[in-house]
Amino acid sequence: MAHFWLTPLISKEPLILGADRFKCLPVTELALFRQALDAVHPWLLPLFKANLLLNDSLDDSCGIDGDELTLSLAEAEDIVFDGMPYELSHCADNFLERLLKIEQSQLALVEAGAADEELWTTSQQLWLAQMNNWLAAGMEVIIIREEEY
Repeated sequence: MAHFWLTPLISKEPLILGADRFKCLPVTELALFRQALDAVHPWLLPLFKANLLLNDSLDDSCGIDGDELTLSLAEAEDIVFDGMPYELSHCADNFLERLLKIEQSQLALVEAGAADEELWTTSQQLWLAQMNNWLAAGMEVIIIREEEY
């Protein structure tokens, strides 16, 4: 079973995943939410798999096998990819380079109708509000998919 975490990026150099990330439930509403945002811009709320964040020091492949994953997004603290203990994979680094600028994300949310409460469920309104708060604080936002092994 997969868990989907709405996650602020405190920093990209080094990557710091904010501690105030949270699981998006229900997943069916998340799918519709992402579909609506993707219609405005496919990089407005991009998804990345947790096991691909970590560098495999044994080879050049992207990420690590799921059963080797030592990272837990449920931990209530910032997660820092500075090599101690987590090192960012090259594909995660490439993913981060493609993220929209904060101003672009803010404009895209306006275009998506983020302020129109009638378009969104209660959960989706919460997600939009949190995205807007993080963007206003200078943090980019992504969804991280964490598999349960």
